[in-house]
This record gives sequence, structure tokens and C-alpha cells, in this order.
Amino acid sequence: MSAEEFNVILRYTIECHMNGNKAPVVLGLHSDYYTEEFDAENPQMKSNYIQRQQALLDIIQYCNQLNLKIVRMDQLAAWMFDNTE
Repeated sequence: MSAEEFNVILRYTIECHMNGNKAPVVLGLHSDYYTEEFDAENPQMKSNYIQRQQALLDIIQYCNQLNLKIVRMDQLAAWMFDNTE
């Protein structure tokens, strides 16, 4: 997936959640995908690690513009349990 494709797909997913039931968007990321070593081992990738890092920063900036929270999985789980009691 190219960095642009990543960005477009994730923005669309966020918009669907915001326009729907506002359920949290869960994004699991593998930190090694954002390293030079990963690129050396996976030359078939459509984007390089710098482009992937920038795409992720772009999504973070997009979320900040929308006043969305970015939290760790344990924080999301705690919030979900707190809201069920």
C-alpha cells in the first residue's frame, strides 16, 4: 500500500465512524514498518519508511484538526469499561 492509499483509506474510515455511531477507530501498527531495516528486507513495498512515517504524521495531524483523541489500547479499554458501569 502506498502512503497516499494509507492516508485516503484511514481518513475515509475515520469519517465513516464520525458520521455513523462514533465507535472508536482501532489502528494496530507494527513499529518495524516505519524503519529503514524493514525497507531493506521488503523491497517490494510501494512506499519507503520515510513516506510511511509522514503518512502516519499526516493522520495524526488530521485527527488533531478534528479534535479526536489518540490513545493507547489500555486507555481505550479502561474508557469502555468505565462507560458500562
